[in-house]
Amino acid sequence: MHSAFVSYVFDIPALALTILVYCILFF
Repeated sequence: MHSAFVSYVFDIPALALTILVYCILFF
């Protein structure tokens, strides 16, 4: 079952993790 709420909940931490990885790589 695909739920927009589930996608929203999992996309936010994924985006934050991506930003964190970029910060580690560039700084």
